[in-house]
Amino acid sequence: AIWFKDSVGRLTEVNRAAASLLGASDPSEAIGKTIFHFVPPEQACEIHAQEQEIIRVGRAETNRVQRLDFKGVGARWMSTTRAPIWERAGEVTGIVGVSRDITEERRAELALQESEEKYRQIVETAAEGVWVLDDHLLTVFVNSKMASMLAYRAEDMLGRPMFDFIPAEDVSAQLEQFKRTKLGGSSSDLRLRKSDGTLVWVMISSSPMIDASGHQSGTLAMLSDVTERKALEDQFRQAQKLEA
Repeated sequence: AIWFKDSVGRLTEVNRAAASLLGASDPSEAIGKTIFHFVPPEQACEIHAQEQEIIRVGRAETNRVQRLDFKGVGARWMSTTRAPIWERAGEVTGIVGVSRDITEERRAELALQESEEKYRQIVETAAEGVWVLDDHLLTVFVNSKMASMLAYRAEDMLGRPMFDFIPAEDVSAQLEQFKRTKLGGSSSDLRLRKSDGTLVWVMISSSPMIDASGHQSGTLAMLSDVTERKALEDQFRQAQKLEA
């Protein structure tokens, strides 16, 4: 939609796309009117102030995104670029604008944000630890449960390789586990080192994360603390040895 306004905000020319957006059946119906004819007063006041500032400073503004409640077509999200119109004498006599309806794009963005927020809430409240690694096994995300399992703050784990949290003697075996993950996932028991140096046993189930091109971009791991189970297994084995 393309439109022109004079220095006080009256429309002097609009194309058919702009007229349709304003609820006018013909461009001539919009000529001489101001934004106050087409949107609620509070929105009109905001737009008028923005455009008066453009005229005052003589500088264009690009891609301002606003939600406008048009009287004719209802609520729309618009991305607008506006520029002052100069006369030869160096005076700004009006403003020209190009407005693009981005309602569907905006709805998709908002839906994605809502989906991401719901996913984030689910992950943060999960009973299991969630650990996301990139293709170099560097930590890109851990949820609160995972961080507390190792007595770290989540932000202190970010960017660190997973092997920083694995006892040196276990690293070789865990590398083999991650090689199996590349083939479709794996599950095993694993020792991890907490921030105070003590060890915790976890059951880790990992699966590859595949990007749009079909390549593995990282690993998603779900972990549960099984330290108590391991202690009971050790006690059971000791009891069997005594009986033997």
